[in-house]
Amino acid sequence: MNKRTKLRIKPFVLPTLYLSLITLLMISVYYEYDKNLSSKNIDEKDAIEDVVDITPIEEEPVVQTEEVLIRPYNSEDDKIKVGKSFYDYQADAKDQANALIFYQNTYMQNSGVDYVSDEEFEVYASFQGEVVKVENNELLGYVVEIKHDNNIITSYQSLSSTTLKKGDKVIQGEVVGKSGKSKINSDLGNHLHFEMFKNGQVVNPENYYDKTIKDI
Repeated sequence: MNKRTKLRIKPFVLPTLYLSLITLLMISVYYEYDKNLSSKNIDEKDAIEDVVDITPIEEEPVVQTEEVLIRPYNSEDDKIKVGKSFYDYQADAKDQANALIFYQNTYMQNSGVDYVSDEEFEVYASFQGEVVKVENNELLGYVVEIKHDNNIITSYQSLSSTTLKKGDKVIQGEVVGKSGKSKINSDLGNHLHFEMFKNGQVVNPENYYDKTIKDI
């Protein structure tokens, strides 16, 4: 009778085999986890890029605009009119006569423009600049003078009040004061007497509204 050959497994073989299987299983699990993690990170990065547009935005160049001379009052207020014009040597006799000031039996040529209204109105700075004079004149009322670039000075007279003082910096359109009355032009009632000087010479403001300071 033949004896069956019995397979004998050495004692150290089974533990080694188990350890190998466990190692392979762990490597497989780690590889699958790492693969899923990498895929998740890529998806999140794509999602963020879809939500946030990181394309640099080209900024439009800033266009610098120059100030133009504005009227020293609200130009939309149709109640404010020219009460007395600037005396122009080249104007006709009628216009020159209307630009004369009569005070104490003496006729004087008007060196500015008088803007009148039945109601008191705010007076604005025609350009930005520095206040070089503030006084309360007996004949002219409150007077404020502002020096601008290009050797230009604007003078605001017949004011009833002002809060400005010498040395103040003002911006265009800032309130200079409020219209009032003056003894030298008492027949005009409530008004603003506005003068403008270029290089020390008085000029007619009406000829320079809406022009840049370089063009005056």
